[in-house]
Order: sequence, then structure tokens, then C-alpha cells
Amino acid sequence: LDIPPKPDAAFLAKHGSFMQIAIRSRLKLFYRPAKLSLDPFDAMKKVVFKATPKGVLVDNQTPYYMNYIGLLHQNKPAKNVKMVAPFSQAVFEAKGVRSGDKLKWVLVNDYGADQEGDAIAQ
Repeated sequence: LDIPPKPDAAFLAKHGSFMQIAIRSRLKLFYRPAKLSLDPFDAMKKVVFKATPKGVLVDNQTPYYMNYIGLLHQNKPAKNVKMVAPFSQAVFEAKGVRSGDKLKWVLVNDYGADQEGDAIAQ
């Protein structure tokens, strides 16, 4: 599907050249049951970050998706940062993370804005 559609041969013959701009967007839609016991902003604070040999294990034992877009350890960005589903875990690749290290994370909140936070690696 092309929006707007590519011009046909008749248009090109009549007008010659043209400028076309394309924008690619991605929308994520989540269904959220009405009666979850935890506020989404409180849920962000309940996610646990654990130091592992491969980096940081992000343990999301909340009923919310956490859409991480960044994690910093010693001002260096972690790799493989992604969304962490409810009641699941993911490893974000970072070198040299130890228990007690300070981490800074960024995720997309319910309003589509960047939400920043701090954590201590366990």
C-alpha cells in the first residue's frame, strides 16, 4: 500500500518531475484489562535489574509491558534493549555490570513520552 500512491504514466507525461515524501510509522496497541491492581507508573518502579555476566537481566514481574528504549551503565548504552512483557525477563547486553552499580533507564510511557528512571543493579 502506497500512501500517497505512486503517480501513473499519464501524470508523469503531463507534469514531468515530482517530489514524493514517504514516512514510515509504527504503532503499538495494547489491550489493558480495566481492573489491574497496580498503577502503570508504580509498576515501572517494581521492575528489578540484576547484574549478569552478559549484562543486565530485566525482571518485569508486573502486569504491564515495559517498552524500554535505553539503558545506561557508566554512561554507556546497553545493547539489545527492548520491550519486556508482563511477568517475564530479558537480558540487555552491557559489559562489566556488577551488583550495586547505578543504572539509568528510559522507556515509553502510556502517553508516548520518554520516562526516565534510575535503578541499582542487584
